[in-house]
Amino acid sequence: MEEILSSLLSANEAKCLNIPSSCFPPYIEPIPQKESFAHLPSLKRIYLEKALCHLYKSFPLKYTPNVTLFTWVIGDGLGDFSAQIETAKALLSNGMNVSLISLHPNQMPLTSPLLNSPHFLIPYQEDLNGTWDNIPPVKIPKKALDLLRKAHVILQIPTYFPHTKNILDPILQKGKHKPSYELIGEGGWGDTPRFSPTSGSRALGLRSWEKGLFFPKISPLTTPLQDKFLQKALQEASSSKVCLGYIRNPDKCLLLAQTFLIRMQEDPSDITLCLFPVEPLIAALPSFTSFLQSKGIQKVKIYYEGHHSCIPLQRTGKILTLIQTKKLLREDYQSLLLQSDCLVGCRGDGSLSETLSANKLPFFDFPPHKKPLLEGLVSIANHKLSSTHETSLYLQEFLKKEPDPHTLGTLAKNPNTLSGFIELYPFLQEYYSVEDFIKNLTHRAAYHHFHPEMAILEKQILDSFFFGNKSAFHALQEIQNELYQKS
Repeated sequence: MEEILSSLLSANEAKCLNIPSSCFPPYIEPIPQKESFAHLPSLKRIYLEKALCHLYKSFPLKYTPNVTLFTWVIGDGLGDFSAQIETAKALLSNGMNVSLISLHPNQMPLTSPLLNSPHFLIPYQEDLNGTWDNIPPVKIPKKALDLLRKAHVILQIPTYFPHTKNILDPILQKGKHKPSYELIGEGGWGDTPRFSPTSGSRALGLRSWEKGLFFPKISPLTTPLQDKFLQKALQEASSSKVCLGYIRNPDKCLLLAQTFLIRMQEDPSDITLCLFPVEPLIAALPSFTSFLQSKGIQKVKIYYEGHHSCIPLQRTGKILTLIQTKKLLREDYQSLLLQSDCLVGCRGDGSLSETLSANKLPFFDFPPHKKPLLEGLVSIANHKLSSTHETSLYLQEFLKKEPDPHTLGTLAKNPNTLSGFIELYPFLQEYYSVEDFIKNLTHRAAYHHFHPEMAILEKQILDSFFFGNKSAFHALQEIQNELYQKS
């Protein structure tokens, strides 16, 4: 099946259509043997979608499109919100009118960035069992509903909200001027759609059937943190080497601390761990003491809930400072990221892409549904570097049931591990950056809104290709010719 997909469009055919090679994966990883990936026509559609959306890039729209970004920010971090903001920046750079609707936990208020776009921040009640299966219905303000009704395109990114059908169906199913709707997300919970070729939904990730990552443009300048408690704690530990950890799993919180301490064992500098959450490490300190002493830690300073304390361990050695970071403003997170010494804990695609953009070494605490992303990174590292390269070995360690802190710490200490990620970064940016795809997908959706007959015609042409009656080249060429005729 991989051979069938990889031979759909030759390099010369893509060049003839003026489609860049970055629209196609440079190689195909093995297709999972799952029902959702067993449908070849759907896989062919997913494989060609970046190229298809790129075709529309050169054909202007009748009007400036109104695009509403609809985002569910789940309670375990700000990756969803960051993806929405990166999307808004990308679309604004294309001259589109952008509005934002952000559903956020009522215990996690958000601050709207200065994008000069309408932005509704709407709180919801989190599901107490942590699965988000039973979130009560959310009241959407009338002004936000009006934005949705006036939109030419509604783009839901990056996670499907359980009550989406109740909110959007009345808008999407009414009248001939209904908005175009596009969905890019990730595997969810409960009654969420399957993000696979069969479902027609798209996923962010690093597999060939997924669409890629945002690589945010991070300023090289660190700025004072808006979180004054955190800023004061960092100033008091100013001579330390810093490690930032966005961690959820308590075991990974301890593993990150062990890895960083092993990496810094020969370095006389003090050490600061900025962790979210920091509680698992604080709770484990009694059983962790002998390890800390063996790594030369004299005392532990703790900054927590606006207070600080100190625990002496031995007469001489380094100071380990533990700082509770809670949920940071995006600007504070990126400033702290730049202050981190190499190693940064990552929970998902957002924190991973920011870490890579800042040339830092990622430490992975991915949830189960993110495992394909990590597997994709491993296959790319093996392909571009080698399976025995330090970067590949480092990545492979995180796929083990119980990663070894000494292996990780030793690899983190080796400069080749970080240099491998730095070498992979331009490659990932070229082939797996989702920014241009987001722009082209939205442009195509707006084109279909203004020219609904083109959406029907495109489907007829592609169906002929999907089921083997037309080549990929001739299908894309026919769509391109139709667009030329309408321009």
